[in-house]
This record gives sequence, structure tokens and C-alpha cells, in this order.
Amino acid sequence: MLSLRASAVAVLVLAAACDDGGAGDGGARDANVVFDAGDCGDAGCAPGLACCAGACVNPVNDPHHCGACDVACPGPSPFCASGACAQAPCNPGQVCSAPGQPLCCGSACCRAGDLCCEVDRGGPSRGPECVAPIAGTCPIGCPLCL
Repeated sequence: MLSLRASAVAVLVLAAACDDGGAGDGGARDANVVFDAGDCGDAGCAPGLACCAGACVNPVNDPHHCGACDVACPGPSPFCASGACAQAPCNPGQVCSAPGQPLCCGSACCRAGDLCCEVDRGGPSRGPECVAPIAGTCPIGCPLCL
């Protein structure tokens, strides 16, 4: 399991892969960055992300900001897919009843504390996967990367 520091570095690397934030360009803004004069500052959020509660989030997969800021998916195992709250998908025949692995997520059984997330990494979808939460939610991924 990744440490908090490694998880934070992974988020920063993913964010940098999609957006250079206009840094080092004398204040010129990148045309591909969504700017928000609010909590997310001058750098704004990369395309496909939203500024919610001072952080750039992916409203397509974030169970705390599903479809829009502050729309939280209910239940002990919240799941957000395509910006709508839903039950975490479970492939036919998959049963998750082992102690410590109560959540079915596609073809996997998630450990207690993990989330079932669809993380867009560019390219074809790999389907839902079990992930350790990063800042309490699913990784933002890179919604508009190819």
C-alpha cells in the first residue's frame, strides 16, 4: 500500500501530465486550463476537472463531488461513475465475502478502506478497480488525456 507521501506525489505527477499550469511562462495562461477565480487560485484546474472546496476534483468519478461540487454518493461504499452515483459494479459470478474484502468492484474484491473507482488514464477503460483513497477520494486521473 502506498504511503501518503507516495500517493500525493502520484497525484501531482498525474496532474502535471495533463497540465503545465502555465508555470514559468511569465504569467501567460495555458489555453487548455480551466481557470477558477475562487479557491483553486490562478493556476485553475485542468480541463475535465472542477474546483470544489479548494481542490481540483474529477466530477466524473469523485464520490464526494459526483457530477457537481458537494454532491456526495450515499452509503458505506460510495461509487461515482460518469458523474452519477451508483452501486459499485460487480461482474457476474464475483462474490466478495472474505473477511476484510467486503466490496465487490468489477472482477476484484476491495480491502476494507479501499474505494471502487473508474480512473481515466487515457486510452481504453480498464473498468472499475480497487484503489486506496487519495485525499479521501478516487484518483482524479486524466480525463482529457489521450
